[in-house]
Amino acid sequence: MLPSERSKNTQEERRLAYVAMTRAKEKLFILTSSSYLPSMFIAETKLMVQPTYSVKDISVSRNLPEGLEIPDNFARKKTAKIGDIIFHRYNGKGIITNIVNNLMLVNFDDNKIEDKYLLIGHESIFIQQ
Repeated sequence: MLPSERSKNTQEERRLAYVAMTRAKEKLFILTSSSYLPSMFIAETKLMVQPTYSVKDISVSRNLPEGLEIPDNFARKKTAKIGDIIFHRYNGKGIITNIVNNLMLVNFDDNKIEDKYLLIGHESIFIQQ
């Protein structure tokens, strides 16, 4: 939130806001909260462009795609180890190449998909039995 209610240096916050706005490459989205007045920095720029939307105007869909069909020899597990073969509901089959804390690095069979760190035990991940 700009400016911060605790800020004693509004000039520095104004400068930071300006730098952030000028670094936008293609689009700049400026959001305000109905529980706070818009920042004086935004008003100074004269960038407020209509239309404005409220949360009531936006519909949010919880309908996610079905994803891939899970092979019979895969099941959800809360544990995993390096070398386990996994099946991800959206990215397909892969192998665990590293584990850091509760994240596993997966190299997917589909070379178009980059290696990804995924949460062990996530509902979209199945491990070969």
